[in-house]
Amino acid sequence: MKRNKILIVNWGTQSSDYAFSIAKKKNLELFLATGENYPDWIKRYVEYDHIITTNTYDSERLIIDTLVFIEKRGVNFDAITTFFEMNVIQTADLAYALGFKFLLPSVARRTSGNKLLMKLYCMHNHINIPKFGYFSTPAKGYRELKKVGVPAILKPVKSGHSYGISYIKTLNKPNFLSVLNKSKDQIKASIDEWMNYYNLYKNDFLIEQYIKGDVVSVDGLVQQNKIIFWGITKFEMSPLPHFIQESVTIPADYNTKTKNLCFREAKKIIKVLELDNCAFHSEYKLTKKGPVLLEIAARPPGGNMTLAYKNAYKVDMIDMYLDICLGKKVKVPKISKNNVIIHKSVFDYNWGEVTDISGLMELKKKKYFKLYWHVKKGSTIFPKYDLPSSLVYYQITAGSHKEAKKFQDEVNRTFKYTLRKTPKAIYAKLRGIKT
Repeated sequence: MKRNKILIVNWGTQSSDYAFSIAKKKNLELFLATGENYPDWIKRYVEYDHIITTNTYDSERLIIDTLVFIEKRGVNFDAITTFFEMNVIQTADLAYALGFKFLLPSVARRTSGNKLLMKLYCMHNHINIPKFGYFSTPAKGYRELKKVGVPAILKPVKSGHSYGISYIKTLNKPNFLSVLNKSKDQIKASIDEWMNYYNLYKNDFLIEQYIKGDVVSVDGLVQQNKIIFWGITKFEMSPLPHFIQESVTIPADYNTKTKNLCFREAKKIIKVLELDNCAFHSEYKLTKKGPVLLEIAARPPGGNMTLAYKNAYKVDMIDMYLDICLGKKVKVPKISKNNVIIHKSVFDYNWGEVTDISGLMELKKKKYFKLYWHVKKGSTIFPKYDLPSSLVYYQITAGSHKEAKKFQDEVNRTFKYTLRKTPKAIYAKLRGIKT
């Protein structure tokens, strides 16, 4: 039986392991275009001679290296795709150049891969978005801040994982310059390889009106202009002035009216931006006047959200997304709540040595609790450029939102840790080293 060959552009993040595992289960022959450095888990899914070493952040380089590989190896791909937001634009360029069905390059550039173009396109098409301004110099940035007003949010045009996003609560100019420098330091401190290629845009920022309200995402798939909504997720955000997503709840516990407002707004945005033959992840602030779009990405939800959706609904988004990439017509599944899933990270904005950590062994015995990661006793943690450290990451599975809250309360009571400013912690903080 012929195996479909699919080229995936870049491996993304650690959580992409799940997407690759689904592709493998579908008996797809996987090829990967990536840089020289990739994690060991990739070897479980992609053979060494199926890897194209290239610069995935440079469309021309990616196209040339892929063409050379195709000609040299005599390979005919059946699909080209990516799971990684930072490579949606380059993947669209590659697919278009080679004649594959994927998001059009013009459409890819209207999504969160280019936050400025996304906002301008939405604004001119009467999509409800926060008031914003663009700048590339501190002087212009301060002028835009006075136009937008406070409170406001500072956002890099090219970034991800909340790097460089800062809260501005005053029109004081020295404070604005301090916040801007902190944002630039966060971007500079990022260890993600894609940030190296975004140095060209390190001075490009947006000033955006800060809006109060819950943060939610509407996620799904689009095939031949038909939208398949997967659901609505509620985010628990860190306290201001930080913008860290601390937990997600799938599905969100809102009434039917609120959910329908979100679905209608997402449908309108998808049609305006002309998203097609792709997955989408869109984020909103819920206000009294309805959902306000923060951003929309043309890729599956990030982190472990696709796995969380699978656990909540027993239907796999990645499986259907890969079929769309291969040009197979997908049937709209019956998506209804099976479980309530909470994915949560515990962050600490203080510094010190973790001298005690307890409760996790007891929690691991609970059927509702799944531990993904935790910091070890004796580790030192400290915020770097105002970005907090994560201590634990886990999943709660419940039959209802009421039960999920009960389980969450139990986790909060059981999981404990102690941070102390020990000599080891002081030394690590002075050296800027986490151990």
